[in-house]
Amino acid sequence: MTEFEKFRYTLEHRILPKSYYNSKSDMLNSILDKEGKFFSDVYLVYSPTTEIVYKEEDFTITQKRVMNDNKMLYFVIVNMPEPTAPMLCKRVYFCYEVESGIAKYYTSELTADGKLMMCSWNKHNEHSNYGVSPMDEELEFRKIGNIFLKYILAN
Repeated sequence: MTEFEKFRYTLEHRILPKSYYNSKSDMLNSILDKEGKFFSDVYLVYSPTTEIVYKEEDFTITQKRVMNDNKMLYFVIVNMPEPTAPMLCKRVYFCYEVESGIAKYYTSELTADGKLMMCSWNKHNEHSNYGVSPMDEELEFRKIGNIFLKYILAN
């Protein structure tokens, strides 16, 4: 990995989840308000190198709301710039359940063989792996949604 790819890995797997768990609603509001600019600014400010700087149009933000078993689930899905090395993210998911305040951060990460792996990071920076992701974005979202709902019901 290049210096920039190492930074991107740290951002996607350490900084974003930690920031999210420390201030869920503030971070979600900032992402939804600024959209791609939120992420391009983060890269611009924190990047250790200036060789690559992402623009706001390099990020696509989608918000989804799902009502399931009387639970309102919010998903903020970020399509990241194309990953250039294994373990970098194609997408990240900020998931939140309103009533309980339960939040979870999921990733769709590039594997060495070009597939995507579904993972999550919790507030203690512990990693979980949920196996190979469907290549279809909608199927991936549904799988993440089901994993998140099971997590809510278990907590």
